[in-house]
Amino acid sequence: MKSDICALILVGGKSSRMGKEKYALNYHGINQLSFLSQTIGTLFQEVYISCNKDQALTLVDFNNLIIDAEKFGNNGPFTAVLSAFDKLKSSLFVIGCDYPYIDKSEIKKLISSRDINCKATCFENSAKQFPEPLIAIYEYSCHDLLLSQFMKEDYSLRRFLLNNSVKMISPARELSLKSIDTILEYESIKNEFPPKIFHK
Repeated sequence: MKSDICALILVGGKSSRMGKEKYALNYHGINQLSFLSQTIGTLFQEVYISCNKDQALTLVDFNNLIIDAEKFGNNGPFTAVLSAFDKLKSSLFVIGCDYPYIDKSEIKKLISSRDINCKATCFENSAKQFPEPLIAIYEYSCHDLLLSQFMKEDYSLRRFLLNNSVKMISPARELSLKSIDTILEYESIKNEFPPKIFHK
């Protein structure tokens, strides 16, 4: 059975350290955005893609785009979550394109561990000793708190998780939470993943 919450894939901006769009990187035989869309498409009723208006012009092959709302500025994932809440009025599973090691079993674990009485359910990154904000479930009940934080010009989802009632769980593999942020990291790991067959 699919989860009744919406999934939101964060395309993210062009990384200066990576030198290219992270969603376009190929780890699994297809670009990372397509890989995530297909991986989580069987777990959620609806999968949406968060992007800015310029990126939307290059993502014509994808449906369900949520373009960053201008009223929330250009504040990265914080803008993405507020824009999605504004449009969908639904709790969200949020995932960035930075995590090539994440797999379906980890996401299923997060879904099954969800606590709707908390503002969010997330993984604890024990290596860095903080909640992982870009593989997390944000309950719609946290919308007003996020908006209040936005009005204070604090655009950190990690601080939001640290300062509010959240449920944190440990991943089955710590490697699942490893983000790839530079071209050197990408080049060093891109051949680690076995070839897979996906629908184009």
